[in-house]
Amino acid sequence: TLSDDRRQRQMCIRDSKQLVEYGLVQKRLYQEHPPRYEYHLTESGKGLLPVIRAMAKWADRFVDEIEIPEKIKS
Repeated sequence: TLSDDRRQRQMCIRDSKQLVEYGLVQKRLYQEHPPRYEYHLTESGKGLLPVIRAMAKWADRFVDEIEIPEKIKS
């Protein structure tokens, strides 16, 4: 629904801003109309890639054993 799309867009914008604030991502503005932005990992953001990959590997291994509470699923 439209409200779900709007909520997802707002969450993406909020999360993107936080990643920029934390110095993990750099936001680049291009002088175009309408304005266009690109996001790139900083060196510290790239430093997290091995950690993220390890977490993804762990999740793949244990996904069947993880119980997600109902309030988080919805």
